[in-house]
Amino acid sequence: MMSLRRSDWLPAVGLAALALLLRLPFLSQYLYHWDSVNFALSLNHYDVRLHQPHPPGYFLYSLLGSGINAVVNNPNISLSLISLIGGVLGVVALYWLGKAMFGREVGIIAALLAVTSPMHWFYSEIALSYALEFFLVTLIAGLCYLQWSGSRRLWPWLALLLAAAGGVRQNDLVFLLPLWLVSLYPLGWRERIGSVVILGVGVLVWFVPMAALSGGLGEYLAAVRGASEEIGQASVLVSFNELALNVGRMVIYLSYSILLGIVPLLWGAWRAARHPRALLADKRAWVIVLWTAPAFAFYIVVHLRQHGHVFTFLPAIYLLIALSIADLARQMGRERWQRAAAGVTAVVAAAAGLFFLMSPPALLGMKQVALQTPSRATIAARDTFLGERVTAIRDTFDPATTIVLGDSINFRHPDFYFADFQKAESSEAAVLRVPENVRAVVLLGDDILPQLTAETGASFLTLPNGDTLRYVSSDDGDGLNRLLMAGLNTEPPGG
Repeated sequence: MMSLRRSDWLPAVGLAALALLLRLPFLSQYLYHWDSVNFALSLNHYDVRLHQPHPPGYFLYSLLGSGINAVVNNPNISLSLISLIGGVLGVVALYWLGKAMFGREVGIIAALLAVTSPMHWFYSEIALSYALEFFLVTLIAGLCYLQWSGSRRLWPWLALLLAAAGGVRQNDLVFLLPLWLVSLYPLGWRERIGSVVILGVGVLVWFVPMAALSGGLGEYLAAVRGASEEIGQASVLVSFNELALNVGRMVIYLSYSILLGIVPLLWGAWRAARHPRALLADKRAWVIVLWTAPAFAFYIVVHLRQHGHVFTFLPAIYLLIALSIADLARQMGRERWQRAAAGVTAVVAAAAGLFFLMSPPALLGMKQVALQTPSRATIAARDTFLGERVTAIRDTFDPATTIVLGDSINFRHPDFYFADFQKAESSEAAVLRVPENVRAVVLLGDDILPQLTAETGASFLTLPNGDTLRYVSSDDGDGLNRLLMAGLNTEPPGG
């Protein structure tokens, strides 16, 4: 097995320390995304039917978060710490993998690219599972490469790790399965069968309690089927327009991930294309293909929404950029190639780091989630948005007589930050109605019920940063329902 020798520990520790020091100051203070809320709610009450968390379940991720939260008693900090630690470990794993496959220089370059990558930096700061995924897929890919290259002692640990990765994010179990199956080829039948058994038992260890806590196998599968149908309706298989959307998102997300790294990456691709036979004969190339192709194809054809989805194969992209930088530097001369590699790496890494530190929350002023930048400003803006509203609502409104409604990225946050407030109802006509005891409806965002303005009865609470918080209030529930209906230009049911 390719391990880190004593001479390798210094760069490994240095890279880990650098990643940790850069990330510690920017940890998010509030649950960033609606999926973050789903995960946070699952720490105390796990049930996939309630989207605690959302399907397919992420059982081991929630379990790990629950263990940390038992000590920390803050779901956002607990999950963000997982991201922070996963991000740091991912940098070290990428160094190890780059060294194992292409040499020490490539490992260092790839790890440095990850350290300052806006995407990796960003997701190491917030309460989502992608930074941990980055670490796990990198480690699994490395072990698959070593096993495929002839190591005969890794198979039980590799099978167990793949099962664990599936418990964190089930998609990784599917996407990495082809690479894992190919890595079994050099083994004997006893080891192959043993690997399959360990993988199967490892999956059952988390699948059985996950289904049981979600009402049993039938209820769990129904929840997953419902989510799958929703995803399927937005796939290329149903609407060809989704192909352009998915391709556009992929271009945006990868652009945020590599920035100037596209230059050496394209140069490396051009160089590789000139030697197709050597490429086809290189086992390392097949590792990269088998690692990246399943996930890439799925995200293009079926479902790509969040920036973090590319983390399944993003480590491989950093490896390719690092390999291209090293190769480009060697073309400049044997005596000075290390200086050239250091110079190119410094430029690419510095540009990426500056993007995270200095770019605005959204490019060109656009508010679409896909265009939101993975940046320090985005985290700060989100914390300010939620922090000021949570404080203002709790200081101003009575939980016993108030409903809080969220929009788009905020639609799930009332269930966590205002769990003790009242809940809205829906009439038979599927029109929003409030219970009789409710006296105020607060709107957590501008996209929820936008027709409610000052002219249609909305009131406004000014926040410390100058933003306003909309709400409607009345002395009785019926009056509040009439205000809501007037704002929606809709007649109340039956009247």
